[in-house]
Amino acid sequence: MKKNIRIFAGVILSVVLLGVGCTKQITVPLNGSVPQLTVSAFINSLHKTQTVVLSVSEPYLANTPSPAALGGTVTIKDSKGNNFSFVDNSHTGYYSWTPGPTDSLVHVGYSYTLTVAYNGEQYQAVSKANPVPKIDSMNAVIGPTFNPKDAPSYLVSFYATDIPNRTNYYWIQGFKNDSLINPTQVNTSIDGSMGGSAGNGLPFIYPVRTSINPKRNGGYLIGDTCFVELHAINQETYYFFQAVATQVQNGGLFAKPPANVGTNLVNVNPASSVSAVGFFNVSMTSIAGIRVKAK
Repeated sequence: MKKNIRIFAGVILSVVLLGVGCTKQITVPLNGSVPQLTVSAFINSLHKTQTVVLSVSEPYLANTPSPAALGGTVTIKDSKGNNFSFVDNSHTGYYSWTPGPTDSLVHVGYSYTLTVAYNGEQYQAVSKANPVPKIDSMNAVIGPTFNPKDAPSYLVSFYATDIPNRTNYYWIQGFKNDSLINPTQVNTSIDGSMGGSAGNGLPFIYPVRTSINPKRNGGYLIGDTCFVELHAINQETYYFFQAVATQVQNGGLFAKPPANVGTNLVNVNPASSVSAVGFFNVSMTSIAGIRVKAK
């Protein structure tokens, strides 16, 4: 999140007086907030450039992009002693590592330690790569027509079976023509179901299989492509995503005050009062794609 919920800096007080013929405007000054390092480190097993994004938090009510955190050092070390250095060649806060033809960073069952050094402080977080099921197949069928004048739209599904005898946490990302669908929505699942252990070892249920469809722009049309990434995430990452989704969707008449979203980043100096926010996760990932064709 570009705006750091953790540093919500003040409360705006509004008083409505009923039955009084005049009103008085009260202005409450907002205290400044201390900028924090924000880390977005979601690494997967796909053979492509992996990126850790570092930025500096802004006050909750600020209406500007979070500035990049430049000059940091980012490394990942696996449980076999291999080290991977991430470099910000573009000077944009995007620290990247690109594999060679035979290089591989993520292996199932390995544990990984992220170390970030920035502004005289050093932070660490640990994540484990859990197994992920194979995506068996995908299909597209004619779905609901949102506008009778539109061309027929298609509903795309992917099929996978949950790994049995363990609790699995998944993050599902769908792409339409290379663009992430529903970018404000974090799509997660436990055991390929809607929660609990009911789906353990079973095929993913219908709402999860079809969660890769656009919500608002009429579904897929003939010639469109759908691409899905199925990430096996850690339990703490699952609950981090749930907390983020709660804050993103927190609005309206009955909105609750913003709450802190947890982090697995720890300052290695226990005497330091400086902390970072964000999250680190390493995941095994399955991928599949389909091009919609006329039936």
